[in-house]
Amino acid sequence: MTKRGLAALLAIFVGVLFPTACLRTSHDVHVQLDVRHVRRASQEIEKAVARPAAQTGESLRNLGTAEPARPALAPLILTPAMERALEDRRERHPFLQHFKSLGLMGENSSGMLETRQSPHLEKPEVRRKIEETIIAENQARSVLYREIAAQTTSTETDSLAQVSEVWAETLRSQASPGDWIQAPLSETSAQEFLKSEMGRSLFSAPEPGGWFRLPGEPGGHP
Repeated sequence: MTKRGLAALLAIFVGVLFPTACLRTSHDVHVQLDVRHVRRASQEIEKAVARPAAQTGESLRNLGTAEPARPALAPLILTPAMERALEDRRERHPFLQHFKSLGLMGENSSGMLETRQSPHLEKPEVRRKIEETIIAENQARSVLYREIAAQTTSTETDSLAQVSEVWAETLRSQASPGDWIQAPLSETSAQEFLKSEMGRSLFSAPEPGGWFRLPGEPGGHP
């Protein structure tokens, strides 16, 4: 996707998800983004990252029609850094899905990728490719998390940690069978996860912070 095309896509995202928003290029205005706002943003951004470009725009145009009673969310400032990170992630997404299906990497509890133990990684050239891919993807995610956290004025928790944890929750919910996932670190969050549909589907309950692989054939659908 071209830079101009991505900018148009993000304009649709802002106009539908955040109806009162103004597209800005700096953090001269801070807005209140509570957990609901971060979760909503993470869900729609991850869906946009995963969809073919031709489908994404139409999906975001229709986003606001499914729940007409939903109150408008706080404005979100979409910066040039976020635009570049999103474009970068969209281009990388098909490769990540392939590597995940092979069990070479997994989603940790902070919304980042990590390598997993695999015979494939014993080959230096394969390990180097996987590590380079993970570094690039995590850098792009870090940009998104920092940019959104910088717009959060809440002092109840550390903003960046909160954004990362909420994003990890979204990435878990959108994972496919065969993907490696890390359970939440805290006992409370881990127990909440085990009560979810995904948690109940596991053959054994992971400890807080423990890794597990989703049951089912890799490459399938949750």
